[in-house]
Parts: sequence; C-alpha cells; structure tokens
Amino acid sequence: NSGDEDLKIARAGLMPNLGVFARYEGGISEAPTKKANTSLETIDSKITNGNKSLGLNLNWQMNDVYGTVKQFLEGVNRSEQNHLLTTARLQGLLLQVTQGYYEVAKQTNFVSISEKSLTTNQDQLKRTEEKFRLGSVSQKDVYTVRVQGNNSKSNLLRAQMALQQAKNNLNIALGRNAFDNIEVVEAVNFENKYQSIAQIQSMIESTNPELKASKLALENAQSAKDRSFYTLFFPSLNLSAGTNFGKNYNDQTSELSFKSPKTSNDTTVTENSSTEASSTNYSFSAGLSYNLFNGLGDLAADEKAEIALKRADYEYRKKVQSIQSELLQAFNTYNNSKELMILEEQNLQASQEEYRLAQERFQLGAGTSLELKSAENAKVQAESNL
Repeated sequence: NSGDEDLKIARAGLMPNLGVFARYEGGISEAPTKKANTSLETIDSKITNGNKSLGLNLNWQMNDVYGTVKQFLEGVNRSEQNHLLTTARLQGLLLQVTQGYYEVAKQTNFVSISEKSLTTNQDQLKRTEEKFRLGSVSQKDVYTVRVQGNNSKSNLLRAQMALQQAKNNLNIALGRNAFDNIEVVEAVNFENKYQSIAQIQSMIESTNPELKASKLALENAQSAKDRSFYTLFFPSLNLSAGTNFGKNYNDQTSELSFKSPKTSNDTTVTENSSTEASSTNYSFSAGLSYNLFNGLGDLAADEKAEIALKRADYEYRKKVQSIQSELLQAFNTYNNSKELMILEEQNLQASQEEYRLAQERFQLGAGTSLELKSAENAKVQAESNL
C-alpha cells in the first residue's frame, strides 16, 4: 500500500535528524630564504599541518507547526482511506467469486434438467414409433416428437456451453487458468440475519468501507481548509533545536634548515606537536513568521480548499444516497425472492403432477404428443425457475 509509505515519509518529517561527520585537512607551508643572524643563514623553513575532526550531530526543525501537524494527520487519514478502498476491492472480488460460484451451480442444474428432458424425449420417441407401427398414431406425431427431441438436444448443448463459460469466468475470478476443471458442491443458502432495512441502515456507516473512506476524504478536505484559513490570517510558528558533539585532533611538524657561511654545512631542526580539543554545542530557536503579500497566492489556495471541501461533501452525500438505494433494492430483492421461491416450489409441484397426468393420457391414447411436450416444457421451466 503506497499510502503506508507516504505516511512513513510524513512521520519522518516530524523526527529529528541524527548524523555523523569525519573530516581531514592537511597543508604544507614554506617560508622564503632569509638571514637569521651573523653566523647562520636560514636555508628553508617548512611547516606541515594535519587536522582531523570527528563529530555527532542531532537536529530537529519544524516550520509551520500547525500546518505540519495537520498534514501529518491528513496522511494518517489517507493511509486508512487506502486500506478501506483495498478492503472494498477485496469485497468486490469476493462478491464476483461468489456470484461466479452460484452461476456455475445454476448452470450445472440447467444441464442436469436438460439431460433429463432429452432422456424423456428419447423414451417418448420410442413409444411414439411403436404406436406408429401399431397404427395408433400418425407419421406427423412421430415427426413432432423427433423435432421436440432435437430441440432438447439443442437446449442441452446451449446449457453445456453456458456451464463451460460460467466455469471459465469463475476460474478467472480465482486467478486460475480459464479452462482448468472446476466443480461445485450443492449451493448453500444464506439466511438473512437482519429483520428490517432500518436495522441495516443503522450499521452501514460503520461497516461499509467505501462510505468510511469517503468520510475520511471529507475530513481531510476540512483539515486542508483549516490549514489554508490559518495560513491566511495567522502567523506560522517555527521551531528548531539541535546539539553537536565533536573532537578535533591537530598534528604539526616544523622543519628549519640552516647552513654556515664558513663551512657550508646544513643543519636541520625538526619539531613535532599535537593538540586535542572537544566541543559540545546546544541550540534552540522559536519564531513567528507571516506573509504580508505573496501575490494573493494564499487567498487563491484558501478558495481552492473551499471548493475541494464542497466537492468532498457532495461526494460523501452522493455515496450515502447511492449505498442506501442499493441496500434498499438488495433487501427488497431478497425478500421478494424468498416469496417467489415459495410460489415456484408450488408451480413445480403442479407442473410435475400435470406432466404425470399427460403421460398417462398419452400412454392410454387419450392425449397427443404435443400435449405431453407442452406439459414437459412447463415442468422443465418450473425446475429452471426454482
């Protein structure tokens, strides 16, 4: 989640900075030849310096304390908002997988119903052909039953294709190869634990991640408006503090070379010296600053923040209305589906009884194949609807 990284960066801006340093400086200086006294004459003088410094520093600085703290809190909200939107996307994926699962279960039932219908048509065709040989039905009845059987085969093929497509979609939603084999068990019925729409609406603001994310966006817009207003009318408080600790090592080598005018012999004098020093410094500062004029930039920023606040408020209210509308529709659809399921169960029982009677009439020669097929279609449709 990139929002978490942004929050870490914002948090780092509130923390002090700790650093170390190491430095080395060296140099060589040579003096020109000059007369030292009557008996000796200076040939050369050379001084070699080596300076080593080691230190540790700790510094903290915050410009515009109010604005910086506000921006940090806005970063906290943005991070939480990103997590909520991620949760919403995961819930959407779970919904897609669940719908895909039940679609596979539904298409599996359709295939089973189509297979039963085809088997019934094949049995019916055998009986009709036998009756035709006995002279109790006409050639037209045989053709009618054959057409009905072909229609059943077509329905079965369409159902198998729909089942394969449903399996492909479910595999893709699960991140699998589209054509991997997948089977489902009998679908589980979910019971609604909420008795009224008001009970759900009272919980929606604290449970829906999209609505909570939209509310955080509104809070951030309000915070940005507060910052711009504060910058426009109040001075900024700036704070800083720091401490430094260091050690300095200095090494110096001096060389003086002389020669005698009488003997021309050189004489060299070398002197080494070392010094060590430590230092510790502390500092603190506090100040107020205020822009008297910056090209009306602060005023434009305040107006922009006002527009963003109104837009965020509109988006939040729009989200609330949208979710409540979807919730009401889903709740009503669920309740209507429960009532419709009871009716479909009754229709299935009636169509099964009608089909049984149509079979008896057909076997006794009192009914036609068309009547039998019509009864069968009604039974198949009732099974599909349920």
